[in-house]
Amino acid sequence: MKTTVKLLFFVILAFCFVVKVGAQNLSDSSQAKPLDSVQIEKAILDDEQARLSHVYPNPFKDKLTINFPESLCGEFTLSVKIYDLFTGLCVFESSFKNRLDIETTGWREGMFAIRIYHNRGYEPVKAYHNR
Repeated sequence: MKTTVKLLFFVILAFCFVVKVGAQNLSDSSQAKPLDSVQIEKAILDDEQARLSHVYPNPFKDKLTINFPESLCGEFTLSVKIYDLFTGLCVFESSFKNRLDIETTGWREGMFAIRIYHNRGYEPVKAYHNR
């Protein structure tokens, strides 16, 4: 029994050593490099191109427009919910075909989370209301 406990102890100790040494080697060999402005712009463009919908202008003042490709409108049932990120409350909810113009006069200034729902899930978008 004592031999089994000792053996188990050494196996656990060896495992911890291997994990620690492996983590140190990993952290030493993969130093993160800061992204330059070109890489950041490319990441933003790739994200925008991956979306099915187009939300503009961003930032917005009195009106916000959501466009969805007409070629996909027959395939999707569309609805939108817009949340004020400061309060967490839903400030707008509607269904639409391929284009939705939203009157935003009177909305408080700040960041809004937009969820555009379709048959395959939803697309999250953030937009800033600037008075």
